[in-house]
Amino acid sequence: MNPSVSIIVPVYNARKTIARCIESIINQEFQDFELLLVEDGSTRRCDEVAREYADRLTIRYFYKENSGR
Repeated sequence: MNPSVSIIVPVYNARKTIARCIESIINQEFQDFELLLVEDGSTRRCDEVAREYADRLTIRYFYKENSGR
């Protein structure tokens, strides 16, 4: 499967809003996309929410230590 659109969502310190954001994206009529969640060293444990969605759906989750850039 090669999706026609890649949606990249930064997850840095977005614990209160990330679930709503993901739900909004996956509930769209247009479904030919891949969803990439990218966390850059968040301090608010957003990874728990992002990983939960990534485990249930075809969502790719990436984590890297904050590089300060």
